[in-house]
Amino acid sequence: MAIIKNKIFVKSKRTSNFIIIFLFTLSFFLVFANKLDLVISSKIKNTSMDIFAPFSYALSYPFIKTSELINKIDNLKDLSLENDKLNEEIKRLKKWQVLSMRLINENKAYKSLLNVSDNNFSLIHTARVIHKNPSFFIDTIQLNIGYEKNVSINSTVVNERGLIGKIIDAGKLSSKVLLITDINFSVPVKVLTRDIQAIVSGQSNSHLLKLKFIKENEIPKIGEILVTSGNANMFPADIAVGKVYKIEDKTIYAKSFVNFKKLEFVNVITNKK
Repeated sequence: MAIIKNKIFVKSKRTSNFIIIFLFTLSFFLVFANKLDLVISSKIKNTSMDIFAPFSYALSYPFIKTSELINKIDNLKDLSLENDKLNEEIKRLKKWQVLSMRLINENKAYKSLLNVSDNNFSLIHTARVIHKNPSFFIDTIQLNIGYEKNVSINSTVVNERGLIGKIIDAGKLSSKVLLITDINFSVPVKVLTRDIQAIVSGQSNSHLLKLKFIKENEIPKIGEILVTSGNANMFPADIAVGKVYKIEDKTIYAKSFVNFKKLEFVNVITNKK
């Protein structure tokens, strides 16, 4: 009986040892197989990436470039909009610059005109030129003041540079000035430094003035300054008219000191009583 038990025990021990070895071997095999599977999978994965990467890049290249082109177009649109905004800003700043310069010039003109002081005439009013009408037949300008500001026909019009003309028509709020360059305009003048008298008249088709009724032995020289003489009380005396510019075929021409193309503000004056 004891022998039988010993045999059963020995068999059981052998069986247990075999099972343990088998389980250990199986476990080792499974771990090794798992590691081998990971290595193989990694190799397959890397090889697949190497093979398919060029194809993937080739397929995606048009989409990448299309996306870049769309981004560039969007950037160009943004730049165009920004450029338009900058151009608008430049235009706005230029308008402000022009307005600023105009106000500065207006201020200077008012100061110059309001500083006019002479014993021969009185200032009636300072006016703005609102319209210019130079033509072959008549040279006139229109002012923004009329008889409401005591402006009357034949009132003298000047600026800081000299004689401009005279009032030929006056309404309540505006008036018309005949310029000295008009063929119908005449003014008695004298040479500033010599007692030489003459009549200056305009030439509507020329910026030059013509001297008339000069004595043969009293010829002005080129460069001499002409001022109003005050004869017949047509204009206040000693207002600058121009200077002798040239002499051709015994005809003497003078050039006005006034720049008629840039008239903006003028003074309307009258003889002192």
